[in-house]
Amino acid sequence: MRLAVGFGGNFNTPTGFRKYHGNGQKPLLKEFTDEKHLLKPNHRYHITIEVQDGRTIFSVDGNVIFDWNDQSPLRQGYFGFRSTASRHAIDKFRVWKML
Repeated sequence: MRLAVGFGGNFNTPTGFRKYHGNGQKPLLKEFTDEKHLLKPNHRYHITIEVQDGRTIFSVDGNVIFDWNDQSPLRQGYFGFRSTASRHAIDKFRVWKML
């Protein structure tokens, strides 16, 4: 299983949040299609992802886009960036483990 945010995905038409179950099921938990939630050209974004006790918060430029409490949260796994057919750069990437 994995959680995934598609920020301006599919040719910048939706921004969506899904949970992939690994069996072909990938329910859409929330989606936006308005201009406010899509990518802007030549804009530098500050993305924050917080995960704690089954809660995932995805914020862009200080604005919470997704806030999800998972009833069956992931307890381990990997983190990755999907960059299919995109042109972006990632810098100043940091990960903290909260104690």
